[in-house]
Amino acid sequence: MVVVEGDLWGELRFRKISPNAVLGAQLALYAMGVGLIYTEDKAHTGALVCLAAKRSEKQGVKTPTVKKRADIKTMQVALLASLPGIGPKRAEQLLKKYGTPLNALLNYKSWELDEKRHALIKKILETPHGEGGTLDDFF
Repeated sequence: MVVVEGDLWGELRFRKISPNAVLGAQLALYAMGVGLIYTEDKAHTGALVCLAAKRSEKQGVKTPTVKKRADIKTMQVALLASLPGIGPKRAEQLLKKYGTPLNALLNYKSWELDEKRHALIKKILETPHGEGGTLDDFF
């Protein structure tokens, strides 16, 4: 979701940005399935964030899903890309280097990442399930 705060179209009158460029960006977001919400000011944006937080508490954590018809390669990339700091491109690189997601995960300590991401991935991969730890230190 993208939140646009303020009068976007009013601002365009004072800046050298083509309205068609903004419309094109909006269409691109729509095509990617990204929602677009306009708010008037900071107060409305704050209210939106609070409402979204309350809604997410009720709905629980959404987990990414892979379509049933996805092939193995797509699912392997999605698995690795779900880790913080690992997008689809880096996941592809890891699969090329290590061959399988399991080999990549077993060798995560040798991935070329900054220390903070290494520590976060280590905490995710090595913390026993149910140990209620938080990731607050990382964000």
